[in-house]
Amino acid sequence: MHSDSLETGKYIISIKGTDEITEIHLTYKHPKLETLIGKMFPQIKLTDMSRKSVKMDESDITVICFWNRHCRPCIRELTALNILAEDYSNIRFIALTPDSNGEVKRLMGRLHLKWENITVVPDYRDEFDDTLHIYVYPSNVIIDKNRVIQGATVGGDTRQLLRSLERLSGTFKK
Repeated sequence: MHSDSLETGKYIISIKGTDEITEIHLTYKHPKLETLIGKMFPQIKLTDMSRKSVKMDESDITVICFWNRHCRPCIRELTALNILAEDYSNIRFIALTPDSNGEVKRLMGRLHLKWENITVVPDYRDEFDDTLHIYVYPSNVIIDKNRVIQGATVGGDTRQLLRSLERLSGTFKK
């Protein structure tokens, strides 16, 4: 399957885990995140790094980014999203990671990262994997104020995410 994934692109190779245990996943690309458009984003209780409750309906558009600290494309994408958040003040950016609060703080300190415009949610425990098929980091889901999925990107395709945000931000301008 590994050779097939490289030759055909039918599979996605992803790495998840902790410092103690690294998991390498080979996942068939079906179903795609795009099949989720129009469906409801599940409601779940989340807390940010300051232990404040995170609500998904505080903005007309919310981008939820799934990432982890072992994923270099994730770090690059979050840094780009932090910059985008300045230009799109009407869009909320939430970054969910399975990494602990301490691990995220150490990463941000070590790499001198200041994601001031992104709400980082540590200790995400794969609550959306089965319902949303989030198997690859980074993955992004764009929802509206009613938690309806309006867009999805996978694998750090920031250009596609930006196109979706441009399209949606025009739709939701007041």
